[in-house]
Amino acid sequence: MVHNGLIANDDNWRDTAGQEGGLRNKPESPVDSEVMLMAVETFYLNTPVETRTLEEAIDNACYTLAGDYSLVFLKADEPNKVRFVRHENPMCFAWVPSHKAILFGSTDSIVEEALEYHKEHLEYFLEKISVPAIVNDMNEDTLVTIEILPSDSKVPFKISVKNLDCAKNDARARHYFSDVETMVD
Repeated sequence: MVHNGLIANDDNWRDTAGQEGGLRNKPESPVDSEVMLMAVETFYLNTPVETRTLEEAIDNACYTLAGDYSLVFLKADEPNKVRFVRHENPMCFAWVPSHKAILFGSTDSIVEEALEYHKEHLEYFLEKISVPAIVNDMNEDTLVTIEILPSDSKVPFKISVKNLDCAKNDARARHYFSDVETMVD
């Protein structure tokens, strides 16, 4: 997981670790990103295997954790899927077709600078292409999943978009884990 932003109620969730309705594991550091990751892990592992998806775990975690953040998730057993989350924090990503590469940052100007930097200094984007990248801003409270498809596919990737109901403040988020119907022991 990559996180840019601030989780406002991470201390509340730290205190729930190991308790019924709380985080499954205790965060080891004072970093708020770890609490977000632990929340996703808790929802993921507490959902029955047959209905478990990372997208649902991310959605539930975002519902419970208040703050301003952008997130990116990769999963080891799904290396061709990248999940982007935006809540109250800007996020922009670019698809570079010639390299099947995704770059992301806070704004389109940052992403465009990164494209230019890599083109000049690392020679990664040196080849001439008619359209250097497809750059998109994400809407707020959105989970965008980009699945890069095999090279013999007619299209390079598949995009799915899910609207999220992210916590706007700490009040709703406080005891949500115990209310999730999909939790199992």
